[in-house]
Amino acid sequence: MRGTLTVSHDADLSGLSGLSGLSGEGGSLGPLDGLRWEEEGTLFWEGRRLHASRNLALRLVDGEWWMTFEAGGLFHRWRPGERLEHPCGADRYVGRVDLERAGREMRIAWDVTGPSKRQWIVTRYRGVRR
Repeated sequence: MRGTLTVSHDADLSGLSGLSGLSGEGGSLGPLDGLRWEEEGTLFWEGRRLHASRNLALRLVDGEWWMTFEAGGLFHRWRPGERLEHPCGADRYVGRVDLERAGREMRIAWDVTGPSKRQWIVTRYRGVRR
């Protein structure tokens, strides 16, 4: 599955636009019990255009699906429609994954709070027909 990726950052109208892809190949993530999740695009931040990318994986860990970082650390449980939490140092991410339009669209929203952050991050994925 490949799709377009649009991330909006409501605090200052910054954003990211690009492509996201899922595959069953391990690639740089090594052997994988799940899906490789790659994102690449252009980040618009404080009037600048910057290249941005990240590699994640959706993996089965101890009988539960988790989104993991490229180095293998746990990011968050993968439970569409349920509350998600991710502690990040002194900051806290509380979010939700929602699937829409018969699984052709997905929205991930995070409310980020902490001593150095106050953000609302919304990511929308739309599938691309091949």
